[in-house]
Amino acid sequence: MLADDRPMVTNFKKNIKGKGWSSFLLHGGGVAILAILVFLAVTNLKIYQKKTEYMQQISNLKNQIKNLQESNDKLEQGIKSADDTRYIEKIAREELDLQKPGEQVVSFIMPKDNAETKNEADLNGFGAWLSGVWKWIQQAF
Repeated sequence: MLADDRPMVTNFKKNIKGKGWSSFLLHGGGVAILAILVFLAVTNLKIYQKKTEYMQQISNLKNQIKNLQESNDKLEQGIKSADDTRYIEKIAREELDLQKPGEQVVSFIMPKDNAETKNEADLNGFGAWLSGVWKWIQQAF
């Protein structure tokens, strides 16, 4: 029976040697497939980020087009009404402060707020200087 057992052992060793290369190739193939999947996932993420960036640019450009069309419509309306005497008179009165002969222009001057004038009157010396510096800082920034 020993003779029958020996070929089995040698066949078993041959099978182990054969499985070594196939196991290496199988693991190497698995690693390669995993690397390809990771590469595709990273590439897909980059493409998605570019897509969202381009979609935002498209949205901004659409808003700019809308604003320019509105501005263009206003300018066209101004060109169409440039020959209208009522429009010319309105612009002359409102923007150029012109008047027709014999007309009198009445201007209304609103008084200062009482609380503001009272605070300015109460301040003297250092307080007035400090208040002036504070107003200058507010206007500068």
